[in-house]
Amino acid sequence: MKRWSPLALVLMAWPLLMGQGCPSAQRPLSGTQLAAKEKSAVDSAREGLTALSEAVGVSQAPADASHNTSVLPGSVTFGTCPAITTAAGQGAIDLTIDFGDSPCVPALFPDLSCEGSATGTLNAGAAEITISFNGIGCNSKSLTGQGDVTFNLAQSDVGLAGTFELMWVSNGTITAVDGAGDFQYDRTAKAATVTSFNGTLTNADSTYTAVCTGLVIDPENNANLVPSAGTMDLSGSIIRALTIRFDANSPSTGDVEVSVDGGDFFTVNLYDL
Repeated sequence: MKRWSPLALVLMAWPLLMGQGCPSAQRPLSGTQLAAKEKSAVDSAREGLTALSEAVGVSQAPADASHNTSVLPGSVTFGTCPAITTAAGQGAIDLTIDFGDSPCVPALFPDLSCEGSATGTLNAGAAEITISFNGIGCNSKSLTGQGDVTFNLAQSDVGLAGTFELMWVSNGTITAVDGAGDFQYDRTAKAATVTSFNGTLTNADSTYTAVCTGLVIDPENNANLVPSAGTMDLSGSIIRALTIRFDANSPSTGDVEVSVDGGDFFTVNLYDL
């Protein structure tokens, strides 16, 4: 009688071990159901948008300083948490926002504990801003990286166009964002709009292509950084093509609409991922 070697038995059983011997065990996901990796990608998209919003808000500060008539030639420091230093010269402004190496509590925000710094340089002649983020953030969330943008300064708005390379840490979870886009910051409303962005988003699972259009992030009215309008398209090797659509209720409810591979939209709650 022929005897099978252990290796031969393993090879014969391989299709069953892989689940191929039972077709019902690998039912394809429906067009209204996200796989675990896709949920992770959508959650990282939310964190990535937070990083972009924070980067835009800090990056416009040198342009804002150039618009402020109280900024005089020479170096001036005011405040303690953060300490803000402006060094104005002919055609250039250096701005440092420094919370320090140890967490401090801003006077107007007693529920925040902040640390880190950001340093930016504005070249007025070339209308360029270069900025470095050095672990700046509050309540166990921080931003590291850099931005290189051109700016367009209006009475109440700053337009930015250029690249960001960011690492966002939120309660120990790291999300990296790298790409180029156009942004608008309303200095009165303190709201950021990601007019367009094309880049990559990386989390512990994988790297995804991210394309954003018309995302409005308004923490003054919504008390968080979830967009209240706009879309983000996500694609990658371990997920299907996803379109995430935000609306006015998304910041309060966490509900967004998601389309898989161009199919019908269905509701996903960001806070339940």
